Amino acid sequence: MPGAREYERLPQDEGVEVVVENAKQRQRTLEEDAGWVSRLFFLWVTKVVDVAYDRSKKGEALEQEDLGELAHQDRTSTNYAKFTERFAKEVEKSHMWDEPA
Repeated sequence: MPGAREYERLPQDEGVEVVVENAKQRQRTLEEDAGWVSRLFFLWVTKVVDVAYDRSKKGEALEQEDLGELAHQDRTSTNYAKFTERFAKEVEKSHMWDEPA
């Protein structure tokens, strides 16, 4: 079906199910591809800084495509789903001690 959205089911995090739109087109982020030393010292950012430097010499700014995709755990939709589920659990726990009216 043209224009239909494709979804990929991702591992659940404590019962919170999240999907990634257009999963087949998603590429790994620079941070996800980086080794532990590169992550520790933020060396994976060097590629973005190099592109920014090259563009600034030309009088241009970084484009959205230069930055790449956000990692799954950094996306708003992922964190919103986690937050709402956990918040609902906390609200339920807080009402557990309420006395009936």
